[in-house]
Order: sequence, then structure tokens, then C-alpha cells
Amino acid sequence: MLEQFFPDALSDSIYDIDFKKLYHMGYRGVLFDIDNTLTEHGAPATASVIHFFENLRTIGFTTCLVSNNKAPRILPFAKEVNSYYVCDAKKPRKRGYLAGIEKMGIKKKETLMVGDQIFTDIWGARRLGIYSILVQPINKKEEIQIVLKRIPEKWILHQYRKRGQMFTAKAKVCGLIANPIGHSMSIALHDCFNREMGEDIIYVPLQVKEDLKTAILGAYSLGIHGMNVTIPYKQDVMKYLIDIDEEARRIGAVNTLVRANGGYIGKNSDLPGLLMLLEMEGISLQNQDVVLLGAGGAAKAAAYLACQEGAKSLTIVNRSRLAAEMLKTELLSYFPEFSIAVCTLGDVEEKINQYLPHRGYLAIQATSVGMYPNSEDCIVSNPQFFEKCDVGVDIVYIPEETTFIKNFKLRGKKVCNGLGMLVYQGAISWQWWTGKILSKETKEKAMETLQKILNQRMNREE
Repeated sequence: MLEQFFPDALSDSIYDIDFKKLYHMGYRGVLFDIDNTLTEHGAPATASVIHFFENLRTIGFTTCLVSNNKAPRILPFAKEVNSYYVCDAKKPRKRGYLAGIEKMGIKKKETLMVGDQIFTDIWGARRLGIYSILVQPINKKEEIQIVLKRIPEKWILHQYRKRGQMFTAKAKVCGLIANPIGHSMSIALHDCFNREMGEDIIYVPLQVKEDLKTAILGAYSLGIHGMNVTIPYKQDVMKYLIDIDEEARRIGAVNTLVRANGGYIGKNSDLPGLLMLLEMEGISLQNQDVVLLGAGGAAKAAAYLACQEGAKSLTIVNRSRLAAEMLKTELLSYFPEFSIAVCTLGDVEEKINQYLPHRGYLAIQATSVGMYPNSEDCIVSNPQFFEKCDVGVDIVYIPEETTFIKNFKLRGKKVCNGLGMLVYQGAISWQWWTGKILSKETKEKAMETLQKILNQRMNREE
């Protein structure tokens, strides 16, 4: 019910709205309220307002003044700013907005509405599905009928902010590049961070099905502040960055893009995120025989971490022996004395005692196998594998218990999923974008929020 009064964005004034960004997003026309939006009530257009409209035309926007005032007030103002106009619009009725759109010769989806009143400007725009921006009134001294409207407006804005919809027209945009993307929890995670910290950041899904290079260049042109990158682009994206930090270069995969002059810098928060998860779960890599399942982006971070944290040995198990051998070669260039073996998943199924001769392994499942909706899949079917491993880590977190995790629990062994890793690596990315530190309490609250969302989602699917 209340949502019909919520603006799509907030701004202190018309001068704080990034109209160039909005033009790049496909908007071509702007409907403006006049009094207390563009100028004080009853005042003529100022030089700054006239210049403002000139700039809008330079960007490519068409404009129309949509006011509930009569012609004697509107016509002189419209002439000064050289704009279309609709008098006696009777906002929030639809006809005034539609008349303005018709005059501008554009479509509803290309239209913006900018005004200072919720019950006229914003409500009318919402009724038509027009993107609306609420600005602060220029002069707080208003007519009594407007003052009375401001009282419920304040309550509505309080509810708006309470629900986390606090974005202004200056909001920074961050996002997640992936394919597929439908079940990712990153959007909910970053919404939680931004809400708790009061950051004016919008985090959006960016599904890229093809032409990754064009997507990266387009994101930079659109002013996107930062991005996470996940399956299947953690390695491919490296070709399109202006720089890669040393740890990400060593790992050979990037999961975070930080905006810089001329493009993005690639970083990797998977490694520290996984380390924080292991520490939280009381799992140490030191002097452990580690079995790593997978050789992709997340697996590379896990492999590098095992070497860095002093594991006794590392066995890389992958469908493709070539990919596993390549990862081994990369690791040995940084850790030449480290004990690294390679085998295929087929070897584990058929010759496990030859390739995993001991017991007490720590297994890290670093592929997407078992992720919803393929929750019954398990990367290893040989029951001997789970007998030989004492501890398991599965980076998949949807569902909460994969078949891989169930196999460990069935044998009473320690195991955890990847939800903590998601939260910790996300927190590190957020800190790179904002320069701020997230508290332990904020991260714990994010974990609880995501777990609740996951439980609700899985209950709906059952």
C-alpha cells in the first residue's frame, strides 16, 4: 500500500541529480513540477534555472512543466526556460502526465518526473509507472494546505528509509557480473551492508550472457562504481582490466573490480574470505593434507591459500587433468618446494587408494556442483572419499546442506558450507569500494539475514 507513495530516488535539489547517467540509462524526457522544485513558490525562473534547462537540452533531454497552477503562472515560466508545459494538470491524476509525455513525443518508459511533493508529483508518477525523483522543497515556508500535507509525508519518508530504500540521485551503483545469476545472494548481502551502514549505494544484478569486454567497457561508461565477478568470468575478465593487484595476479582469478581512472582494477577477495570462514569454523590448514575439488576461479584462491597457510600437501582433483596440471604449475612458480599432486575425478572414483593413500584429509569442494536447482548432484560418489576425509568445506551455500555436506554429516564429521565465505568476501569487496570497515556485528547480522532468506526460499521450493 505505502509503496505507491515511495519515490524511486531522493535528491537534495535538481542540481544534484545526475542527468547524464539517467540519459545513458535510456531516459529522454523530464516532467517538472515548478513551485518549490525549480524555484520558490510564485517566483520567476532564476538565471541558474534557465542555465539548468539549457544543460538538459545539451545532454539530449526534452522537458515539460506539469503544474496544478493556472496559465498566468505557467506560461511566463515556460517561456523563460524554453519548455513544453501543461497547466491545471490536477496531479496526481494521470491526464496531466500523459499530456506532457505526448507533447515531448516520447514513451512512458523514457520519462522522468521530478517534484517536491509526495501526494501529487510522486503519487501521480507511480500510478503511471514513471520513474520519480523527490527533491527537497526549496523554501520550507509554505501555504497552510501544503504544510499539512508535509506531516504525513514525513511519516511516509520515514517508512521509506526504514525499508532500506534510501537512495538519492547521487547514489553509486555497484553490481554482480555472472551467468546465470538468478539464485545469487550477493544482492541481498550488499543491500544489508548498505542499509546497516547508511551508504547511498545501489547493488544490482548484471547478467552477461556474451561479449564480456563490451559489458566491462559499458559499465565504466555508465559510471558503475564497482563490481563483483563470479561464475564463469573470474579468469576471462582479467583481459579487460587496466591493472590487477599482486595477490589476484598470483591466484590467477579476479572476483572484485574497483573503479579507477580509465577502467577497473582487479582484486580477489575469495582468498581472505575463505580464510575468515575457516577461522570462524575453527579449521586450520597448517600441516593438513588438503584435497581440492576443482581448478577454476574459487579453487585457485583455495589452492593458493593452502600453500600460503602451510598445508602439508595439496591434491588437486578435477574433471580435466590439463586444468589441474596448469594450476599446479602456477602454484609451483610461487611455492617451488610445496608438495602438489594431481588427479581426475575418475581417478578418485576408480583408484582412490592410489591417489589418496592416507586418511585425515581436509576436503575443499570449490565448484558449483550441488548448487540449487541441481541439489542432488555430488562431485564425488565414491563413499571411500568421505571415509578418508576428516573435514569438509563446500563453497556452495544454496541449499544449506548439499549432498556433499550430507555425506560428511552422515559420518559425524566436521563440515561447513560457503555462506560465511560469501559474507566475508563480500564484506572485503564492500570495504574496497567504500574505504570503510564493517563491524563484526554488521557481518553477523548479514549472515542471519541471508540464512533467513535462504530458508524461506527453500521452503517455497519444497
